[in-house]
Amino acid sequence: MSTVAAAGIEGAAGSVSGFADAFTVCAAAAGACAVVAGLLVPRGKPEGTGGPHAH
Repeated sequence: MSTVAAAGIEGAAGSVSGFADAFTVCAAAAGACAVVAGLLVPRGKPEGTGGPHAH
């Protein structure tokens, strides 16, 4: 196996690991944002303005 091919194979393994780490961080951040959004949005039926809709 050539040196270039070996470096390419080793580099691919490292990038897959980096992608998995980045995906895990993004998934955790998305989960945290979902929890925060659930706490910020008021519960119940949205209030109507009683006015006409602008279309």
